[in-house]
Amino acid sequence: MLSALLAVVALVAVGTSPAAADPDGKYPTLSAHHHDDDDDYYDDYYDDDDAPPSERGPTGYSLVLPKGAIESSLTAPHHDYPAIDIAVAAGTPFYAVTSGTATRLYQAGGCGNGVTLRGDDGAKYTYCHATRISAVGRVANGQRLGLTGSTGDATGPHLHLQIAYPASTLRCPKALLVALSKGTAPPPVERLPTSGCSY
Repeated sequence: MLSALLAVVALVAVGTSPAAADPDGKYPTLSAHHHDDDDDYYDDYYDDDDAPPSERGPTGYSLVLPKGAIESSLTAPHHDYPAIDIAVAAGTPFYAVTSGTATRLYQAGGCGNGVTLRGDDGAKYTYCHATRISAVGRVANGQRLGLTGSTGDATGPHLHLQIAYPASTLRCPKALLVALSKGTAPPPVERLPTSGCSY
């Protein structure tokens, strides 16, 4: 115990911060520029693999991010096709919007680290720019899929979400996310518009 205390005093005396002496990165500070997929810090900080019960809807759909994280981005248009970019700090957990089968996705540019969720509703949900992927295979709605980041083609940390139904027909996710954030029944995916949320 005394030797550990002396080591910290010595580090401070030479101007080195305790955080620099923490090889596991366990200090409670999230870095928006951290992309180490092998870092277990986020798993320790967010130790719940599922969305909070209050954020699970009775309709078989769940919020993709904690409620407070998505509301500021729901009205912002996507830049070039029907999708949504939700600005959120790196390391924020994201969740399966519905039950289905999750597959890991990786592109050196573009999506970066991501997940494709083949929903039981027949839609394909694509999540991009993750720092870490934590679930593949069969998932339940509200199950944590990974942690947000800015991998791939991204200028800052955010979660990109797109919905395809049927096949490759992209649909704007906004009405679905707005309904879930308000706790109301979401529209069927086949009724989501194919335009109007991009420029």
